[in-house]
Amino acid sequence: MSIDSIISLTITRETQTPSRAGFGTPMILAWGPSGAPMNATYEAAADMLTDGWASTDPAYLAVLSAFAQNPRPTQVKVIKKTSARSVQTIEVRPRPVSELVVGDVYSVDIGGQTAEYELDTGDTIDDVVTGLTAAIDALTVAVDATADLTDDVIDCVGTGSPTAFLAYENPVNVYLYDRTAASGTEATDISNAENLDSDWYFLLTPQDHSKALITAWAAQAETRRILYIAMTGDYDVPESIGGSVTSDTVSTLVASAYERTDPFWHHEIAAGQEGARCGYVAPTDPGSITWEFKTMAGVPVTAKLHVAGETGFTEMKAKGANYYREIKGLELTLGGSQAASGEYLDVMRGSDWLHARIQENVLALLANADKVPFTDAGVDQVRSEILAVLRQGIRQGFLAEDPPPTVTAPAVADVSASDKANRTLPDVEFEATLAGAVHSTTIAGRLVL
Repeated sequence: MSIDSIISLTITRETQTPSRAGFGTPMILAWGPSGAPMNATYEAAADMLTDGWASTDPAYLAVLSAFAQNPRPTQVKVIKKTSARSVQTIEVRPRPVSELVVGDVYSVDIGGQTAEYELDTGDTIDDVVTGLTAAIDALTVAVDATADLTDDVIDCVGTGSPTAFLAYENPVNVYLYDRTAASGTEATDISNAENLDSDWYFLLTPQDHSKALITAWAAQAETRRILYIAMTGDYDVPESIGGSVTSDTVSTLVASAYERTDPFWHHEIAAGQEGARCGYVAPTDPGSITWEFKTMAGVPVTAKLHVAGETGFTEMKAKGANYYREIKGLELTLGGSQAASGEYLDVMRGSDWLHARIQENVLALLANADKVPFTDAGVDQVRSEILAVLRQGIRQGFLAEDPPPTVTAPAVADVSASDKANRTLPDVEFEATLAGAVHSTTIAGRLVL
């Protein structure tokens, strides 16, 4: 005799779950070597070298930088662009001669090599531009330098292969600006990337640092539930020449009130700093960590700017830029860690997480139940799924426990016949309080005998 004839048992597996949006995976969108895969997920930076990427490529350096953090993401995705790239153009503008003295040096690092010109007695700005142009041309890097004596600048144009991008850093008495044009194919590039793999949250473009490219990518990020790490090194962000500058990259992003772009300034460009910026945050629960006061392993702080004292840093913060510097021996991300809109990055990420998880939970309820009845009890099932996500938000530090979150829904008797006929439950609402974070404090002390 079978046990089934005595005990009839049926187990129904209500295990259908929608795919869950991830909020801890960076995706690098870049031009790459022909032999490298179009779409790859890396758990170690060395695997990129095996795939044919160069150790000097900003895409590789961004992956390396992300994995150097502690904590660090478990994986980084790299997707290649298929469009033609714009020719990289860097403008080098020497400081006015009147601000220096004989013996001072103009210096700029391009592609890992240093070009210098020492100011001599009687030198004019034209002499400096001509001499520094010759010094740059003498470097064995893939760049052509042309002196523009009308505007007193040097135009440096990349001449290497499509994957040879110039790093530019550590300027001394020189202002640097990335003038590379946008390709005009940013919308196509990111759509192609999403078609290959849409399971990522942080967008990194470590080969693109010009105002034109950054604003183009920021516009694309704004239409998606992602965060874009925008890294600029243009010197009109921390320092204004001849008066206040409001047309710089960061000011332009802020004027557009982009909610999904992190405007970050660093003096060392094309070294993959974007990976460090989000690498520390990526493995943490959304909303559980502020982006301010973080140490980025392997990233040099901005030790000083051309202008004296705090002026450059003050100007950056006033414009809305985030940056990296030393305070009392600590190397920290500063500036407020806000998106260009002024919203805090941790709030944006936490809100995106909340949006995704509520949708997923309710969809799982509808998919796993034979049906959710259009009764007050059925409505309570929907409310319970939403409340479960809000309580998770409390546990991971995104939402405040007091006052507790609430979820309201109409009584079935109050739902219109039309909505009932269409099986649509309207007017479900929730309210929750952000836990927020402390970024500064005011302390008053009183000493008495």
